[in-house]
Amino acid sequence: MKTPFPAIIAMFCLGPLAATAAPPSDAYHLLYQDNFDGKSVNETDWVYRIERRGGEANFSGINALNRRENVSVSGGMLRVRVEQETIDGKKENTGGGVITRKRFGYGYYECRYKPFMKGKGGVHSAFWQRGPTPVALGGQSLDPSTPKENVLFEIDSSELDNPHWVSTNNLYDIIATKAMKDGYPWPARFHIPLKPLDGGWFLDAYEYTPQGVIFYDNGKEVARIDYNRIRGQQNVWLTCLNGFGAKIDASVFPGEAEFDYFRFYARDFPGANLLANEGFEYNLDRIDLQDPVAWLERGDSEASRVLAAGNGCVLRHESAKPYQVTTSQTLQYIPNGIHHASAKVRSSGGQRVARMIVSETGGESLLAEIPAGTAWQTITLQGIEVKNHEAKVAFTSDADASQWLEVDDVCFFKPAAPDQQTLESPPFRAVLDPIWQILPEKPMTFGDGRFCFFGREVGSGEAITVKFTMRPEKRSNQVALERFPAKPGPAGWSVRLTSKGDVAFRIGTKDAFQEVLARNAYQAGRETQVVCTVDHGKATVFIDGRAAATLDDLREAPLDLTAAGSVGGHRTSVKEPYRGELRDIRVFNHALQPSQIPERQTP
Repeated sequence: MKTPFPAIIAMFCLGPLAATAAPPSDAYHLLYQDNFDGKSVNETDWVYRIERRGGEANFSGINALNRRENVSVSGGMLRVRVEQETIDGKKENTGGGVITRKRFGYGYYECRYKPFMKGKGGVHSAFWQRGPTPVALGGQSLDPSTPKENVLFEIDSSELDNPHWVSTNNLYDIIATKAMKDGYPWPARFHIPLKPLDGGWFLDAYEYTPQGVIFYDNGKEVARIDYNRIRGQQNVWLTCLNGFGAKIDASVFPGEAEFDYFRFYARDFPGANLLANEGFEYNLDRIDLQDPVAWLERGDSEASRVLAAGNGCVLRHESAKPYQVTTSQTLQYIPNGIHHASAKVRSSGGQRVARMIVSETGGESLLAEIPAGTAWQTITLQGIEVKNHEAKVAFTSDADASQWLEVDDVCFFKPAAPDQQTLESPPFRAVLDPIWQILPEKPMTFGDGRFCFFGREVGSGEAITVKFTMRPEKRSNQVALERFPAKPGPAGWSVRLTSKGDVAFRIGTKDAFQEVLARNAYQAGRETQVVCTVDHGKATVFIDGRAAATLDDLREAPLDLTAAGSVGGHRTSVKEPYRGELRDIRVFNHALQPSQIPERQTP
């Protein structure tokens, strides 16, 4: 049930087999919880995951059928049964799960659950966030305010494949456009070994903020993705899929994953815009311009569409006949208090109605008229008091044929007090520089089996740069970063260390490559900055800002787009993974010049 409790209940006992949990900050307040104490799923808050999940081009070997019949509530638990059964004369691998009807944005998410871990493989338990597709819903309806297009990003707080206690902590930027230079990065996918609590339970949590995502396993921070390009509200999923991969061990069926609770906490982020797709660029070249991503259309929806304008987009209301249309975005589970709203607008004038409205806040609706004029103007609504943790921002037109209005840069945010730091989210951009980065300040220690994946487009082209700071535990043959294809074809790259203290930058494939070798370039326990560049036939390794080795006759450029990258050494690709700290990892799809790599004083 929805529970607007005060923050004092953030400390609670999870039972004799688990730890005590609390959000990472006293600023968080509990806005929603379901402890699954009833006798059935609360269908006011949840729908079922109903679909056949099959393999995809880059991820084959899945044959999973998700069913409503596999989900139940009893004994204070949501239970998702996994089974291999005959349905309509066909053997099926069945599982399932639930999806929240409403949406959640910035905040702290927590779930205590017991994944299915018996057998040798085939079962995939997960706690995650994403906008659901019509296929997954199987005809079920979500909250009426749900936009038609609302698949923005995916945060996987944990994905666990039986019988391995290795949690996948993942972030996908799904809405990124095809127009991104050289494709778009997959921000990060960490694989973190973990120890279950007594009885096979797992206390899983993540914090989604304007700066990125922080993951927590059993009350401790385990991974951090600094990525400020995702914004919006999406649904939460609790699922257990069966038929995931080739090794299906049916001898342990039937079985189940158990979910004890789900809780969501929110806090203020002063100055941070809470609205997704505020500038309407999320549509660009991926989604029909007739359906603004994250916005809901009501009325004569054909009169409202996204219009490409210069390097960006705007929302436009216009029709060849009289029309009435409203474009809105509803925010759910947001902190109460005073908020401001604003938008850039322009209009032909003459409409019966042309206005911005903020409503459904638990108080009075507020509106701002959109003035006539072809020059952009900013309209604002200040002092909007949210009392019920919701707000609806809408633009509505009642107009005759050919009368129009345009909207851009819509904001809804909590203003900062004079002594508060604002956390403004940057505008959507079509090009990132660097194309991928993680751990800008806080290092992560590798060597216990953890590693991190990144996207196939990262570090590809005639010119690239790989830049990071390391503190290895010892001199040994190990891989720090790589995006190296195993099969013959276009070249990739790898940055390796040797037991002699060398840094080796390889370009090619695992069986055929050229190497740039910076000799005696690092020591155990000492922090060293490594920069490797490819610049149209020339490869260079810089150590602490100084050019240490160069190859002028590079025969291939790293043009491969088949191999995902990894940090820390993929457990199946190298005999000895990297051991030690890594931080400030940045990859560019262009070559930094020597003047852009200043010398660094060694500790």
